[in-house]
Amino acid sequence: MKLTNTENADAGICSDLDLLEECMMKKQQSLVRQTERMEMMKSSIHNTKDDIAVLEAILHYVSRLESGEISHPQVAHKDIPRFFARASRLYDLLCHRMHCHIDYSCFCAAIHFGYHFEARPCDAGKHDLSRATVLGYFKKERE
Repeated sequence: MKLTNTENADAGICSDLDLLEECMMKKQQSLVRQTERMEMMKSSIHNTKDDIAVLEAILHYVSRLESGEISHPQVAHKDIPRFFARASRLYDLLCHRMHCHIDYSCFCAAIHFGYHFEARPCDAGKHDLSRATVLGYFKKERE
């Protein structure tokens, strides 16, 4: 049986409608993915802004130390566990008040720059703890 012109036109329109529906669904899926990526990017931007604010505060503190406005307090080796318990509580308070997460390494860098820690008595020749050791003490306290 031969198709008439109207049947050919109807079949063409139906296939065009199917094609348009498929294209619309792909675009909707693409929009959902783009929206998800945009939300992730907004979150990343917010976190970066928070990190910048924290780093500015640390930089201000360190510059005051370097200029001699404030001195480096000494922490005796036997007082290190008590010091890091207090530092951990301060970290929680700062995170709560600033409504953001402060990176451990940034916080420990500020501690390392601001304080002189007495090394173990058996470590002859060492006068101060390294930045990695300060981070290790802090992480141990946070556990």
